[in-house]
Amino acid sequence: MAAKYMPRLTITHILEKKNHSFLPTKITFFYTVIINMLSWKQELKLPGFEVIDEKEKKAISRIFDEGKVFFAHGFDKKRKHYHVREFEQKLKNIFSPKMADVLCVSSGTAAIKVALKALGIGRGDEVITQSFNFIATVEAIVDTGANVVFTDIDDTLNMCPKNLETLISKKTKAIIPVHMLGVPADMILINRIGKRNKIPVVEDACEAIGAKVAGKYVGGLSEFGVFSFDFGKMITTGEGGALFSKKKSDGKNARMYHDHG
Repeated sequence: MAAKYMPRLTITHILEKKNHSFLPTKITFFYTVIINMLSWKQELKLPGFEVIDEKEKKAISRIFDEGKVFFAHGFDKKRKHYHVREFEQKLKNIFSPKMADVLCVSSGTAAIKVALKALGIGRGDEVITQSFNFIATVEAIVDTGANVVFTDIDDTLNMCPKNLETLISKKTKAIIPVHMLGVPADMILINRIGKRNKIPVVEDACEAIGAKVAGKYVGGLSEFGVFSFDFGKMITTGEGGALFSKKKSDGKNARMYHDHG
């Protein structure tokens, strides 16, 4: 049976308080894309046609009509409200109400880097991630000056907890499991290992928005969670990302790092 295309959400749909029960536990549309690519006669169809129409056009017009478009804070008397701040609150309410803070940034890659810098990670430190990965995760680690350590993968095609334990050293400052192609990693074991070794876990959920582990959405299961909102993701803002922080202090550090003026 062919996988069904899953509809994608724009920021406008999130802000409209619509029913989000259709978000998938495991995203399977990538297999359909591969099948289409292998067919000479079939037209390549992107998973979940973008839901962009007059609502998005009107939303953009409202922002320009209100003025002060490029300020994320300040000028409160001139601004009716801050759309990005509203979006952050919606993300928190839907995906992880217990997280202390949700911060929107320019991309999922930026969100990973901000998380690592909020933890004070830099040159000489080690960050563990998995061998089957997307290059952006590695780029974010390298950009901080830290060294990348790769784990093997298990049957989920994600981070292997058993191999993870053998790679932890005194230099290990963070662990980044990546939920590849919508399938969650074994977060119960990975978080347990991180907690036992007092190493924070940064959950890269960029490719798995809406997936769940033990009834809870990915992205809100560890010290940090990361979303991506580019046009290949389940929720799109054109480009963008979000960082979930469990501790208030980490959330404060993240906001201070990402906004220097």
